[in-house]
Amino acid sequence: MYSLASHFCLFELSNGFKKTYERTDSVPILAMTANAFVDDIERTKKAGMNEHFSKPLAMEKVIEAIGNYSKKITKI
Repeated sequence: MYSLASHFCLFELSNGFKKTYERTDSVPILAMTANAFVDDIERTKKAGMNEHFSKPLAMEKVIEAIGNYSKKITKI
C-alpha cells in the first residue's frame, strides 16, 4: 500500500484522470500537469486529486506538499 501518489494527468501511458476515477482507497494524490488554468485545477479536484502542480514544477511547493501529507499520514 502506498501512502502518497503522484499522477501525470495527461501522460498517454498513465492517464492520471482515469486512474484517479478508478481508485477505491484514500491515498492522497498530487496532480502534475502542464495545464495551469483555473478549469484545469478544478478538473483535478473533481477527479479526486488533493493537490495540483503545473509545469514548470515549483519543487519547494511539491516538497512542502509531500511533507504536509506525510505528517497527516503518520498521525493516522
